[in-house]
Amino acid sequence: MNDWCVQGWRQQSTDREQILAWLSEAKQLGFERYNLFKQGDCYWLCCATTEQLDMAAAIRAQVHEQAAVVVQQWCQQLVVVAWQQQTLLTCCHFSADKHGVQNFLYVAENWLKPDQMNCTLVIAGHSTRHLFDNVESIQNAKQIPEFSFEKPLKLAKMRSLRQLPPWLRRRILLRGVIAALLVTGASVWWFWPTTPAPVVIEPTTQLPEPPLLLQGWQQQHVIHVDELLSQVSFLAGWKVTQWQLDDAGETLWLQQSYGSHSDLLLQMPSQDWQLESNGQGLQLQREPPEGIVDAVAAESLEIDLGTQQSNSNEALEEAGFTQTKRSNRVDIQHLLFDPFTPHQWQVFLQWLAVRPEMRIQKIVATPEHLSWRITITLQHP
Repeated sequence: MNDWCVQGWRQQSTDREQILAWLSEAKQLGFERYNLFKQGDCYWLCCATTEQLDMAAAIRAQVHEQAAVVVQQWCQQLVVVAWQQQTLLTCCHFSADKHGVQNFLYVAENWLKPDQMNCTLVIAGHSTRHLFDNVESIQNAKQIPEFSFEKPLKLAKMRSLRQLPPWLRRRILLRGVIAALLVTGASVWWFWPTTPAPVVIEPTTQLPEPPLLLQGWQQQHVIHVDELLSQVSFLAGWKVTQWQLDDAGETLWLQQSYGSHSDLLLQMPSQDWQLESNGQGLQLQREPPEGIVDAVAAESLEIDLGTQQSNSNEALEEAGFTQTKRSNRVDIQHLLFDPFTPHQWQVFLQWLAVRPEMRIQKIVATPEHLSWRITITLQHP
């Protein structure tokens, strides 16, 4: 089992430039080998020190399910590889006993639920099936033959970090050919004789400038903010230092204590975050969800749009928010924002609902002990 990398240092992205940045970071962290497995438009990167083969790539290449959680007992361990479409959910292992099965079922609960991620449970081998004999909730799992890892697939083999990915070598070659063609074309154009063309002056008509469209986020993009801040207030092994919404989307800054990247993703309420490591911590980025609100919350937002704006200002101040107005900009701040008190954020949403011309330019939230310091910048025509 020493030749196989189960956990390793894993990253994934659809951006090739990000993959190159992670390969450079892996060298600085002391890793020696890597495997790059393409799944759809996404690249699964696995870095290790001495291991020769990537377990996640080997299993994914042999299972045709688009969303699956594959388990197999191997070398006294219960190996688990899970994915949904082109996103790798985990590659880890548990002890091959009753306690390990219980831990696995707890971690994979949301992946297997039909109303959540709806992944298919795939059990490889009869010995693995015996571990789940007394588990009624997975009796409909798919059974397949046990994987054989004696002849590993070529896609699973790890290469030295000193060797560039094939697509990068092709890019370097292509850029060299293009540069040579450009130099040749420029030389021909420079020395080619030209004849002066007659100058024709055409009358120009000045067109009116189109009205400037105000950019920014609206009410339906920030309904989830208090719920998100409450969910990330207490993450095992990680500490959130700041959350921000701007024109680039949502960004979470985190500092690592004892948790791993896979532990963090398992605790996040959504799987659409993109990880980005830097020298000072970790960033999670995504586009803000639009219109995610249950029926009860929707009823609470059905307010009379004819409500006096002065009344909404008073309600905003009573909830602890302060306003600063300057020309076409409004800054709203709350020094002790409590995301576990839904009424506070609902007051702001109702204040925004009676001002449909407003656009949110930026929101910054910083944890302060048991509460958050939140600043909202809005703009209007």
